[in-house]
Amino acid sequence: MVVLWLTLALIYKNRDTIPKFLASPVRGAITLYITITFIVFATVLAPYYHPTGLALYNNYVSHYFLPIAFIIDWLITEMEFEYKWNYIIYWSFYLLFYLNYTLIRGYFTGFYPYLFVNLNSISILQLTINIIILMCIALSLGLVYIYVNRKIYKKKNI
Repeated sequence: MVVLWLTLALIYKNRDTIPKFLASPVRGAITLYITITFIVFATVLAPYYHPTGLALYNNYVSHYFLPIAFIIDWLITEMEFEYKWNYIIYWSFYLLFYLNYTLIRGYFTGFYPYLFVNLNSISILQLTINIIILMCIALSLGLVYIYVNRKIYKKKNI
């Protein structure tokens, strides 16, 4: 998502009309998603993943460098538009869609890409607890991003 957004942002830079995909609320959502990717990988998945060679490079770029760079870029450049509090509702739709997709695919293939949703090794109860924790973190983080945006936006436009 980040690479697609950045590519389109470069293509449409300095044009009069831009696709809705580049709108500020979408950028905020992508910032939230890549932050979740960063946090979950760094705290939960990294201890179990030990790539080498090119996979090690790809891992660092995808899970550390790109998320941090995108978050910093968002903080510096995404304050021309004031976010609304209800964006958190829309932002959660993708998280729930991706979670359902992952669980359905895992049910049919037996492959779950994340330990915390792997129904081959955890119970439904543990899955439910994990989902509640993940969604609480995601919603809290999303609200923090909206709050930060609103504070900086107001400060810049006084």
